[in-house]
Amino acid sequence: MRAARTVFLKEMREMLRDRRSLFVAFVVPLLVMPVIFVIVALTAKSRERTDREEVLPVGLINTVAIPGLPEAIGAQANLAPRSFAVREDAETAMRDQAVRAILIVPIEAAGAFLEGRAAAAEIVYDGASDKSRLARDRLEKVLQEAEKAEQLRRLEARGLNRSLLEPFDLKTTNLATPRRTGGFVLGAILPYFVILWTVVGGMNAAFDLCAGEKERGTMETLLVSSASRRQIIAGKVGAVWCLSLASALFSLVGLIVSLSGTFRAVAHIGGETIEVSYGSIAAALVTVIPLGLMMSSVLLVISAIARNLKEAQTYVFPVSMSVIVAAMLSTILGQENTLALAAVPVLNTALAMKQVLAGIFNVPFLALSLTTSVVYALLTLKLAVSMFERESVLFRA
Repeated sequence: MRAARTVFLKEMREMLRDRRSLFVAFVVPLLVMPVIFVIVALTAKSRERTDREEVLPVGLINTVAIPGLPEAIGAQANLAPRSFAVREDAETAMRDQAVRAILIVPIEAAGAFLEGRAAAAEIVYDGASDKSRLARDRLEKVLQEAEKAEQLRRLEARGLNRSLLEPFDLKTTNLATPRRTGGFVLGAILPYFVILWTVVGGMNAAFDLCAGEKERGTMETLLVSSASRRQIIAGKVGAVWCLSLASALFSLVGLIVSLSGTFRAVAHIGGETIEVSYGSIAAALVTVIPLGLMMSSVLLVISAIARNLKEAQTYVFPVSMSVIVAAMLSTILGQENTLALAAVPVLNTALAMKQVLAGIFNVPFLALSLTTSVVYALLTLKLAVSMFERESVLFRA
């Protein structure tokens, strides 16, 4: 292994001298990503405050048919009611954005309401406008409150108790500890970014180690050395693997810093404080190790096949998209999944990370996930060795 170690150390030195690789692998996940999170969080918080405080104009048609409804809408500080005589005028005003939603009460609703029957009502809104949707939600909330008040009034008029409509006095109790809750929050976003940077972090280095050496004409010099092809590819894979894992670690550190520091104000679920379990995070990182080896081998296969760096960047696009799709699927799927998903590359690693972070140790799933990931890593490594030993592939014109 001495020759392989020599190649490994050589490639590591060259990678550490490459500012592009260092920037992508370390600076971006550690510094740039937290800044992006800060911007997104502050923007979302500002947007939420603006939406909450913004006064939205709404159109009302015949709402006087229901006693107290116009007054209830007028009492809302974030709604500006405007009366219309006919529906066509109100819809024209909404198209011109003079009003954001319309509440229509038919004429016959007054009689139904007085007789104790259900009174019809309609809310017209623009589904392609977020402000119109917000206005609709506010009108629905007013109607729900008015409906509840009318229900109680009708019950009292008949001498009935309100428990007839509320048979359950329900309360909820959360048994999850703050650390498990924190793991749930991290599991929703951490696997995506860690897996993404496991691939992206070593991409430039992998392309430079094969396709780049072809362009510079240094590949031949390395091949005539005393090191065998397998020793050379082992050293190169090891170097890219280390850089990929380091990039994943730095992305994790940047994410944790963002959540623990800047995101402290939003790190609550249901009003309960969350905590970060560093033991669970360390265990989750173990699942990334075979994935890093697999992706490093895949990147070197692409780099070996490509004639130059530009061609390698073209070939890697479908691979990158596959990884992104699999990582995104992990944000949709829950922590508890069927064993079949443990055999899906990339996705199995993301789901295993979610389980570990949430404190769910499904031994069969985790064992199968790690086993299949190791198998895929060995297969791709064998493929990389095979490609590197073929002259027709390595030196194709």
